Amino acid sequence: MDTVSFILLRIALQVTLQEPVIKHPEKYDRTKPIRLNKLNNVEWDLEIGTNETKELTLKYSVEHPVGEEVDSSIVHITTNPAASASSDA
Repeated sequence: MDTVSFILLRIALQVTLQEPVIKHPEKYDRTKPIRLNKLNNVEWDLEIGTNETKELTLKYSVEHPVGEEVDSSIVHITTNPAASASSDA
């Protein structure tokens, strides 16, 4: 078994959403297809058909203290309800 070590550091980050542009993010409106919830998470309402793909763009800037490094990576999330339903059987 591999051993994984974590070092936890506390630094102040400010993350600013740049895209998608959400007009009046302080007003949560469930009827809008893209919105910002009270936890500042972006929510999308999408209809995705079988074997269909959609690309969502999320751009943001991160401000951090001088001298601190922030490691980031690109994450691709694929959801396939048909595959998860068959794997549960």
